[in-house]
Amino acid sequence: MSLIGKTALVTGASRGIGLQVAKALSSKGSKVVLMARDEALLQHNVENELKGVGHNYIPFDIRQLQEMKAISKHPYLKDVNVLVHCAGISQQSLLTSTPLETVNDIITTNLTAPIVLTQCLVRQLIKNNPSSVVFLSSVLGNKGLRGTSVYSATKSGLQGFTRAMSHELGSKNVRFNSVSPGLVTSTQMGKGLHFDTVLNRGGVCIDDVVQSVLFLCENQAITGQNLIVDNGYIC
Repeated sequence: MSLIGKTALVTGASRGIGLQVAKALSSKGSKVVLMARDEALLQHNVENELKGVGHNYIPFDIRQLQEMKAISKHPYLKDVNVLVHCAGISQQSLLTSTPLETVNDIITTNLTAPIVLTQCLVRQLIKNNPSSVVFLSSVLGNKGLRGTSVYSATKSGLQGFTRAMSHELGSKNVRFNSVSPGLVTSTQMGKGLHFDTVLNRGGVCIDDVVQSVLFLCENQAITGQNLIVDNGYIC
């Protein structure tokens, strides 16, 4: 599937993996709509980071679930046929010391929000097919790690949602996949952490994650899959 002329919504696009995915999509000829909370950063990214023209941004906190339906009807999203959900928050605390408010915040941001956003965009994705949805999951959705219980649960849930939606909308020519990066040390989430890997590398290159996302966006034969990009952390 050529990405030229596609309209792509990228969440979590103010920085990190989300921003790099948005830049790569723009270089492929897509019209990119950036979504995140920081309006100033979004405006800067549209004006200075993306290639080509026709890009836009929507400042929005995806935790505002009741407002999601109205946001999904935004004029910028009427032609959307690529969704890359990168927004997420991490956890570094034992379950016994994680407040209920934090538990709810992690679940809402990492799992409930992408489910509700997908639900709100289904009509556009079907109408504008062929469409592709890629969720940023994590290797911690496949392998447990001390201090990440709630985060890991949300990422496992996101992979299950991906597989189920591939069945629900496959006949409508809408594909669903996920990418599970290992430790990306160049992002805010990965700073100061270390994973032992088969390839003996300190961290996954962010460009390898981005290229994996583009691969899943473009390959029309792949759906319902979770692509692990982790330097051999869980092999």
